[in-house]
Amino acid sequence: MLRIAGIQRHSDPDQEFVLLKNQGLMKTHLRGHMIADENAFGGQRLSDRVFVFADDVVIPPAAYVMVVTGIGENGWGKSSDGSLVYYAFWNKNRAVWAEDSCPIHVLGVLHSKPAPGVQWAAAAAR
Repeated sequence: MLRIAGIQRHSDPDQEFVLLKNQGLMKTHLRGHMIADENAFGGQRLSDRVFVFADDVVIPPAAYVMVVTGIGENGWGKSSDGSLVYYAFWNKNRAVWAEDSCPIHVLGVLHSKPAPGVQWAAAAAR
C-alpha cells in the first residue's frame, strides 16, 4: 500500500519531488498508480497535473518511490540511510506543484486485468 511520505515543492523541477512509501506488508506493483493534486480534475490538462506510473516494477514492503518532476532515468537506488528507493522521473522542464499548496494524492490500482470472460471497454472498442 503506497502512501505519501513527503513532498518537496520547488521552482526547480530537479529539486521537486513526491516521496512514496510502501507501508503494507506485501509487495506492490507500481504500474497504473497515479499521483495527482486536487486541481487535476478542475479544468486543467490532466497531463500537466497527473503522473501515471508506466513502469512494471514491484515495490517491496518498506521501500520508497521518489517521483522527481525533472529529467532523469528511472531505476533503483539507495537513500543516504541505506533504504531502497525506486526513482521515477516525470521528465518535465518546469515545476508542477511549486506554486500550488493544494493537497496531492496517490491513487492506487484496484484491478489490473478483467475477470475471465469479461472484456474491458477500451479493449472491446479496438
